[in-house]
Amino acid sequence: MGVAGQAAAWQNPGEMASHLALCAQTPEVRGNIYFSAKDVRADRLGAMSLVVKEYYQKRVLPDFARR
Repeated sequence: MGVAGQAAAWQNPGEMASHLALCAQTPEVRGNIYFSAKDVRADRLGAMSLVVKEYYQKRVLPDFARR
């Protein structure tokens, strides 16, 4: 997100949140993966901050850590 050369949609800070909203409405989708942690962590456009605010307000342990 926010990397030069990417499609215009990925310059929009709300794009990741839009993808998560679409996934939440699609029963076949059972989770999400962020493939480039470097770009996600950079949070250049504030997109990840928006996703955290809207979708990840409460921290949880991954399933394997609860066993």
